[in-house]
Amino acid sequence: VNALRGALESADVVKAVHNAAFDVPRLDRHLGLRVSPVHDTMLAARRGGERGYSLKAQAERHLGLALDKGARQSDWGARPLDPRQVAYAALDAAATLLLYEHQVRRGLRADYRPRAWGVEAQAGLPLSDAPEADSSSPASVPPAEASPPARGLTGIPLALLGVIVELPSR
Repeated sequence: VNALRGALESADVVKAVHNAAFDVPRLDRHLGLRVSPVHDTMLAARRGGERGYSLKAQAERHLGLALDKGARQSDWGARPLDPRQVAYAALDAAATLLLYEHQVRRGLRADYRPRAWGVEAQAGLPLSDAPEADSSSPASVPPAEASPPARGLTGIPLALLGVIVELPSR
């Protein structure tokens, strides 16, 4: 893992991953790897309007490459890995890289960012230092109707904070 950590966590190296929402959180949880930046080839296919966005469908449609997914259901915990498993994994990795290059040429972008990392970034906002809403402003929420303020925020600043917090997940 340590041999790969530098490249996987380097901000200078884009990692191509198909279905990053599955793989990236597991790499973080189980190995402590913060893989970034990531181009998610599945996300790019979905954003590009593709109907079949599995790696198998994308490889066949755009690369003319037929992927045999039979080894996917085999026992990946057994060691050593079967040569069929190694070939399956290597072909999936190669197809993902070729698909990434094809998507970049087509102008498709799909930067993946884990939701949990967005929440951590939001946690660092200096909310306690935020200015209070101007009570003379007509857009302010009257105190009688307001719910308890979030660290001193009310009215428009509180509404804007809600929008900012939601943006990374979209």
